[in-house]
Amino acid sequence: MAGVNALLDTEDDEDTNNLRYFDIPYAANYDKQSLSVILNSPLLLIEEAIKPLVHLIDDITTKVYIIKQQLTADDTSDLTLDEFGAIHLYISEGSPRTKCIYFLLNEAIRRGFSKELQLWHPYLNLLLTALGKLPSIGHHCTVYRGVRSCDLSDEYKD
Repeated sequence: MAGVNALLDTEDDEDTNNLRYFDIPYAANYDKQSLSVILNSPLLLIEEAIKPLVHLIDDITTKVYIIKQQLTADDTSDLTLDEFGAIHLYISEGSPRTKCIYFLLNEAIRRGFSKELQLWHPYLNLLLTALGKLPSIGHHCTVYRGVRSCDLSDEYKD
């Protein structure tokens, strides 16, 4: 399984492994010490982790309630319901896209580890912990998250 250390390790040869778990190590204002603080904080229930985000995302409390109602322990494998819910919430689409959690979190990360990003710490800790528990998909593969009608290639130059 990919652990928390895999998320922090930026010395892997990307040409060999060609894996990208998260955009944090590639963000312009990436701060490994701040990320370590997030990952070493106590995990909260998802309902608690999203409280600082209520003013940013419409109906986030309702979305979390619905996600947890639709899940059973069998759905989550090695993840807790809260961890699975954090992933589900991150990948959920909505309209407008600028109010989706993945969009807002990624924007906050790109701006750097500021006071704004501190609001995300509890949720980000839960999300990264969940991603770290996912089984490895092996080496020599690339994982993408597709975004329709959006060319971000200029933001991620090699």
